[in-house]
Amino acid sequence: YLPIAPVFSVRFLNRPTVLEFAKKRRESPYAFLDRVKDQLRTEFDQAPAPRDTSPALSALRASFHRHHARRRRGSNSGTTTGTGNGGVLRYFMTHGVPDGGDESRHRIVHLLMHRTQPERNPFTFLSCTDQDEDTEWMKECEEVAPYCSEFDDYMDESDEILRDQGKACTYAHCC
Repeated sequence: YLPIAPVFSVRFLNRPTVLEFAKKRRESPYAFLDRVKDQLRTEFDQAPAPRDTSPALSALRASFHRHHARRRRGSNSGTTTGTGNGGVLRYFMTHGVPDGGDESRHRIVHLLMHRTQPERNPFTFLSCTDQDEDTEWMKECEEVAPYCSEFDDYMDESDEILRDQGKACTYAHCC
């Protein structure tokens, strides 16, 4: 899924790169998608350096601060919006272990539970690891924070839906 908004951005936890995407005038949706995929592929081909960290808490605070500052100024230009109403869709890709360990995890959960207008600022964790114990806290956050979800791999999601919804609603039917 590629959000079509006036502008959306991709930011990284462990490097200053910010990718801004806006559909060009007369650019077909397919050309736009190809251009975005090419830029993302190029950026993601650059592996983090071994010294790079995962400052998740500070990055999320900065993201919420940027959005609130824009809202106070009354501008939506340049937001990572996809909601069309001045909100922000946040897709947070992580291996699950933020700098600061348990303390940071608790503060992230608190931040998501108490963010302003969560219905206009949905949040999705995208787990990028096969270490389930490193992402369990995100699944717990999904249960308590409004408009928050966690997504990992197909099999884990399928098992989770089976546990939560029962056999009547399989993952393939619910999605």
